[in-house]
Amino acid sequence: MSIENKKYGKFSYDNFARSCDDNDLIRQTMRTINGVPVSNEQINMIKNTLLQYLGLHHDDILLELACGNGLISDGLFNACKEYVGVDISEYLIYIAKKNFENKPRITFYEDDITRFIKADKDFGKYTKVLCYAGIQYLSDIEVIQLLESLSITYKNVEIIVIGNIPDRNLANKFYVDKLKTADELNDICTAIGKWRAHDEFIKLVDESVWDIEIHRMPDSFYASHYRYDIVLKRKIRVIS
Repeated sequence: MSIENKKYGKFSYDNFARSCDDNDLIRQTMRTINGVPVSNEQINMIKNTLLQYLGLHHDDILLELACGNGLISDGLFNACKEYVGVDISEYLIYIAKKNFENKPRITFYEDDITRFIKADKDFGKYTKVLCYAGIQYLSDIEVIQLLESLSITYKNVEIIVIGNIPDRNLANKFYVDKLKTADELNDICTAIGKWRAHDEFIKLVDESVWDIEIHRMPDSFYASHYRYDIVLKRKIRVIS
């Protein structure tokens, strides 16, 4: 794998985003149907749903992993005390900074999310974590390591929302003409990334630490027929 592919994947979201107009935030993150950007109503549906999942309060500090250009994040800023967004794409972070950054309350970093989690010195301040449409570009080992860090090191994190996961059992709803091979569905370096069924994803989660909720967006959501969301809530430990 080349250096660029190692950083951005076989399909380079960074290169694709650079091919779009600077102001076309929806197209930059490939939230499209047959190449046409989805409506603002669809974007607002995502924002409102994430607000419900996260249950943000004004004293929460939110960490978003794979934040993209900040378009979805924009619906969360006013609901929390502080926001930190991380994405590997240099261009998308440039767009996020230009349009949304407002230090010290709203900050964006260009970094690999697994590297950021390992190096971050402010791990104790975060109360909630979001990763929307990004987990499918991590291998199973990377997902396990990420969740372990959030479980053990990020002890004040109460809720993790992992959204827009492509469902392996519903791949035929997306690839209606020709179903992809098992290798293709497992490939984290494609435009969609790795497809995982509910039970596959649950196996990656430490159920002794997290209660697991599986959700699907309303039928009116453009990708509800093949994607799902997971909400992890830290279990309350009773000390006798």
